[in-house]
Amino acid sequence: MNSTPTPPTQPPLLVTGGTGQLGRLVVAELLRQQIEVRVLTRRPPTDLPPLGLTYAVGDLITGVGLAEALRGVGTVIHAAHDPSDPVQDVSATRNLLQACRDSGSPPPAVLYVSIVGAARATAFGYYAGKVRGEALVQSSGLPHLIFRATQFQEFVAEVLGGLTRWPLVPLLPGQLQPVAAADVAAVLADHALRGTRGEVEVAGPQVLTLPELTRTWLAAHHQRKLLLPLPFSPPHPFLQAIGRGVLTAPLAAYPGRTWANFLRESTR
Repeated sequence: MNSTPTPPTQPPLLVTGGTGQLGRLVVAELLRQQIEVRVLTRRPPTDLPPLGLTYAVGDLITGVGLAEALRGVGTVIHAAHDPSDPVQDVSATRNLLQACRDSGSPPPAVLYVSIVGAARATAFGYYAGKVRGEALVQSSGLPHLIFRATQFQEFVAEVLGGLTRWPLVPLLPGQLQPVAAADVAAVLADHALRGTRGEVEVAGPQVLTLPELTRTWLAAHHQRKLLLPLPFSPPHPFLQAIGRGVLTAPLAAYPGRTWANFLRESTR
């Protein structure tokens, strides 16, 4: 009597930062593809998780719980981050990599979420921490992917919301290439399942100047303001990087949601 062979089971994926803006979208995408997902968290939600999702209690800073969280895992997506404390971010990455090396043979692959252009903007502490994290992953001896994305459209909208609070709005020089967080999550999940190694970048479909981004934001929100074009970037490392245009990646443009579409959807 013939029987249909059982397909091989995909080892679970561990996602750090799985309750954050990007991480939760990655988790949702993996679950949609019926992949078993484990989320590392210090405080698991009290709600019943959806089918295929489990929470592993652990702490990237102290290392407590990491060994148990990594048991049986084939791939780790490291999306946890703390922009306010890049030194702690680096420590967390170092602890995670050591736990992966100690987890047995073969060790899990590590997908490290970073930022396009960070290596050319290390005067900004958060970006310097990301670059240091990349170096730790690359020298870890583990199979890995460095996955860099441009600024999320949601983040750019938040920044512009702050800049446009006043009657006089500065138009800063520079360029960005904002990308939808959901598009980044879909691409990242795809690379995780395909086993991509090396380095990958993903960017939004358009490179836009900061004045273009600001004007379209104001129009979408039906706001009329006095605009003050500035010939130079203020002396902040992040704004200086925008002014130099180093946070874009035209060759990595992803044909996803445009800035205009994002604004239409977010202002309905």
